[in-house]
Amino acid sequence: MTLRGRLFLLFCISLWFGGLPGCRQAEMYLDPSVRSAMDLFPVRDRQGLKMLDESFSFPPYAVTEVDRGWKVTTRWGILGLGKVASEQDYSFVLRRKDAVVGEVQCGTAARWKEFSADNLLGTGTSLTWILSDDTRLACVLKVRGQDKACSLGMQPTGPKGSMTGTLLCGADQVTITPTFRLAGSPISYTEPTGYLFSRQDGLVAAVEVLNQGRVWLAHDLSSVSRDTLASTASVIFLYNRLQQL
Repeated sequence: MTLRGRLFLLFCISLWFGGLPGCRQAEMYLDPSVRSAMDLFPVRDRQGLKMLDESFSFPPYAVTEVDRGWKVTTRWGILGLGKVASEQDYSFVLRRKDAVVGEVQCGTAARWKEFSADNLLGTGTSLTWILSDDTRLACVLKVRGQDKACSLGMQPTGPKGSMTGTLLCGADQVTITPTFRLAGSPISYTEPTGYLFSRQDGLVAAVEVLNQGRVWLAHDLSSVSRDTLASTASVIFLYNRLQQL
């Protein structure tokens, strides 16, 4: 049974034992007070993606030029990849109202101690960071308006498919944690229903990976922060897609 089918069945069972009639589409639980402080961006065209075109959107954002494999080209300018070993790599471009605001490269099941890139993504800067032994996903994000490229590292934790991670953009740090809660149900699912993005002062974004998916971004974020977190949300959607292939 597909993930969508399992969730639909699970949610029906939950409603049945809760004394409620019928079934409805499963949703990730997000506290109402958090929802009220965020803007919602429903995802379009993510389910049923064809391997030749994995583009999708959550307007005003659109994920385009998805490529499964490292792009070592003049455009990206990635050097020093000799230390890299991974099971699957992918890259993509994020657009906002047709303007490119993010360029991202990721490696999954990463097995390298140190990632080094010179002339990173054509910016003329360099980036080096140390990855833990259990890093499952490592990404470089070039976001318009950020002084330097951002790094994202995510490690497996707990139940199947769940990961925790850290997004670093200079001094700005965002922690990413999975959630297993379903809206309207006391039952937690065995796989992540979504991910929560937090800074020290609280939640700044959330991603639902069920069904088509949804993205929430805090009202008070700057446009650069929004573009950065939208790029990170897109990383998770594409990684989740890879797990379903």
